[in-house]
Amino acid sequence: MAEPVLGMIEQFGREVEAVTGASVRRQVMAGTESLTPKTKPEEIALWVRDAIDRLDTRTVEDARAKVMENDMDRKRLVSS
Repeated sequence: MAEPVLGMIEQFGREVEAVTGASVRRQVMAGTESLTPKTKPEEIALWVRDAIDRLDTRTVEDARAKVMENDMDRKRLVSS
């Protein structure tokens, strides 16, 4: 289960960079190097929560909305 989730996290990082730039992406995505397919789902959930918190504190509302909107649109296309 963790591998598809890790792919979604990577896509989230790409969306963050596309909207906000590489510097914010590095800050928001801090800690991804510790996530592996063996990482417990609870730990992944905590990382995602913290990443969204980091995104919230480093971007304006319009940028946050665009990141999340783009990320969700891509997930819908993949699952169709």
